[in-house]
Amino acid sequence: MNIWNSRLAVDKHKFKLHEGVLGILTYLHRRNYKIALVSATSRLQLQRYFNLFGIDKFFSVIIAREDVEEQKPSTKPIFQAAERLAVSPKDCVVIDDADDGIIAARKIGAITIGVTWGFNSYQRIYDAKPDFIAETADDLYRIIVEKLKC
Repeated sequence: MNIWNSRLAVDKHKFKLHEGVLGILTYLHRRNYKIALVSATSRLQLQRYFNLFGIDKFFSVIIAREDVEEQKPSTKPIFQAAERLAVSPKDCVVIDDADDGIIAARKIGAITIGVTWGFNSYQRIYDAKPDFIAETADDLYRIIVEKLKC
């Protein structure tokens, strides 16, 4: 973690949001969708990313590593986010770049979208059996707007 923090401090100009993600967050925010961020990353590290990218305003709820006793594929982090959003987990759309998040979301009956530009390969995302797979932010936008009618 210290090495990552040092790299972030020195090379912050090299870190960027995946192209198109800001537009999707803005789109959902303007339509008053409640958005939660559920991450195995620490709250301190997430705050560094928020400071760098200015995206914290989009999230109604943030669940960081220290906020839950168990991490995904446990369903507890997603349940906690849904509870804090005051929605049923079955009414949630979970977008995740890791198979364990997709597996956890499927266990609770949420709609799942696996994105392939994160830490897992296309095959691992596919094997987790999400409802949809997005290989680009444009794919993700089309799924959200056209398939889910958001």
